[in-house]
Amino acid sequence: MAMCACFVNLNASVLSTTAAGMQPGTWAQIAASNQNPALGVGSISGTMIHFCNSMPWNPVSKVIEIIGQDHSYPALRHVRYDEATNQFILVADNAGLGSGHGYDHNSLNPFTGDLYNRLYSGFSGSLSFKKKAYGTSSFVSIPSVPASDQVAIGTCWWSGSFIGGGSQGSFMVFNSGNATGTAKDGQIAAYNPLTNTWFYNQEGRAPNYGGGSTYHSLMEYSAKKNVAVYGGGNVAPNKLWRMSSDGSVLAMPDVPAGKAVGIQRGLLTDDPATGNFLLLSAGQLWELNPDGAGTWTQQTGARVPPSGVGIPGPDPTITAVICTSIPDYGVVAYITQPNQNNGTMFIYKHASNSAATIAEKTHAEMAGLSVQPVPASVSGILRISPVGPAAHYAVYDVGGKMIADLGGKTAWVPRGIKPGVYIVKAQMGGRTLCRKLILE
Repeated sequence: MAMCACFVNLNASVLSTTAAGMQPGTWAQIAASNQNPALGVGSISGTMIHFCNSMPWNPVSKVIEIIGQDHSYPALRHVRYDEATNQFILVADNAGLGSGHGYDHNSLNPFTGDLYNRLYSGFSGSLSFKKKAYGTSSFVSIPSVPASDQVAIGTCWWSGSFIGGGSQGSFMVFNSGNATGTAKDGQIAAYNPLTNTWFYNQEGRAPNYGGGSTYHSLMEYSAKKNVAVYGGGNVAPNKLWRMSSDGSVLAMPDVPAGKAVGIQRGLLTDDPATGNFLLLSAGQLWELNPDGAGTWTQQTGARVPPSGVGIPGPDPTITAVICTSIPDYGVVAYITQPNQNNGTMFIYKHASNSAATIAEKTHAEMAGLSVQPVPASVSGILRISPVGPAAHYAVYDVGGKMIADLGGKTAWVPRGIKPGVYIVKAQMGGRTLCRKLILE
């Protein structure tokens, strides 16, 4: 049987070229098309991203996955920023997730490109979720978690090692809805996509968080440091905790005075270069280093956010802004849509490190990542063009199961492999590249 093998090409894009030309501590604007028609939708606020924090980057398809909704709009919408075409694309006016807002409810499995969403609910007795598998057109339910739920809580994808987790990491949820101002405040649950089970479910992860309107919280993960930071929201706008891979937790220093964290208070995301966290609040940018007891540092000079980025909170100034950490290029994207018009997109480069340097200096090599010959025979040799020195290669099926560990080898004979879609991963300098492989 004959088969052919091809990779999705990573051609130079506006996003990658702009990021490569930036110095650490600088901002750049991306002039993406179709932003206002895609995101400036709704008759109340005129924007679908006004109650949001972060939206996930998809390293498989090279898009930003955006799910949100204006007040009184019929349903949550699904929009993507597509790197290849530098435009915003409507995926579904009705995403199949019911009604609500984006909040911090959207996370993505970086090993497969599968998109996860925590469904809007409050006081129902459980947390419910749906998943859209990569390459499919609809969301399907995954198991729920018993909980004293609130309407807006935090999620993230813990891609590194975590106590009891699997090789694809864990979908993590921080539920502030159980909080009443006691040592049991703060529930964290972790889901293993390979077993389709919630293997971790613990309370007391944010002790003495507070009581009352315990929502608008968030949760963000640093792959570089393999820790998560979570908290914030209505009753704890200055509070954050750090969770380590062994499940231990530690309260971080309070958010600096005059700033806040949580939905419509301040955006929080990880910086892919340093592994620290970035807070955009009250027109300022602050860095949280989660190491040790934690430290806050205000960003000054050229690092100050341009006015076009907007102010996501706190009151009295609230602009609809979302953020996305993009490890591929060592930058963070800030997408602003204050109303039906005037949308902007900026990227910020906080620092350079080995991974970011590789992203900048070897982009031409990565763009040429390919397999030869095409077409190839099942008994022939597939040759992967190397992406750089000391790279490690492996082939996975779409379920995340490794089917071939090539190590540093760039030749592979796919004997016994069925036709279908696979993912080739190249790891180099702390950076992971994913490419879709089609065998026919």
